[in-house]
Amino acid sequence: REEIVNTNQASERVQNIASSLVTTGTPYAREMTTGHVPFEVVGKKNPEVLYFAGCSTRQDRSEIMAALSQIFQAMGTDWAILQEEGCCGTPLYELGYTDAAKDATAKLAAKISAVHPKLLLTGCPHCFKAFKELYPQWGISFSADLQICHTSQYLETLIAQGMLKLEDKTTASVCYHDPCQLGRNLKIFDAPRRLIEAVTGQAPRELFHNKEHAECCGAGAVMFLTDPEVAVKVAKKRLERVHETQTEVMITACQNCKTNFVKAKNQADGI
Repeated sequence: REEIVNTNQASERVQNIASSLVTTGTPYAREMTTGHVPFEVVGKKNPEVLYFAGCSTRQDRSEIMAALSQIFQAMGTDWAILQEEGCCGTPLYELGYTDAAKDATAKLAAKISAVHPKLLLTGCPHCFKAFKELYPQWGISFSADLQICHTSQYLETLIAQGMLKLEDKTTASVCYHDPCQLGRNLKIFDAPRRLIEAVTGQAPRELFHNKEHAECCGAGAVMFLTDPEVAVKVAKKRLERVHETQTEVMITACQNCKTNFVKAKNQADGI
């Protein structure tokens, strides 16, 4: 993809997405909001936890922000969220715009460092990949004592340590879809499953292809934006596997997976 970009062969759709990422910090060509979180945590300095929602969560899955905000409030967590996050760098990198991605990561790292958090928390596997892999590869560093966690790791640890207690457990049958970046790339398989077991009282049912062999949801590598029709077709095939488990609920630890699955389910018959 980088070669395609460097030889000016990128499609108009890809160019428009990249342009939006560079100019607005998101692929959606409009400003992201911080709705569903208390105004006093927006732009707050020196928090215990800085929650980085990511552009897709702010755009399509604000309920994730609201749910985490409720957990923080119940626990009395000292947390903050950036007023304007900007691009984490991953989508630009995956589109082939490596130089632009490096510029975006440097700007975002400076924003995060200026807040001085003790923990950088994100629920987006793509942002998590950027913080854990791309930034070190490109020589972009945070303070040595800054911890970086995915929300599944963070919440599972709090429950295991007895700091987060659940009053009720759901009785619904659940299966789990491993996101490509979180699972196959970053090897985080157990934390989401242990978290589900803590909530439901039982381990999630496994799809036929799971963990490092899990099939893609269709949204990966920005496909849900560059070629949404193909992305939905891939998601429908994965939903057929989900249907085989005969569970009531499918859970995933990626907002893009959820968005693409919801779109595919709304367009499918009998799933």
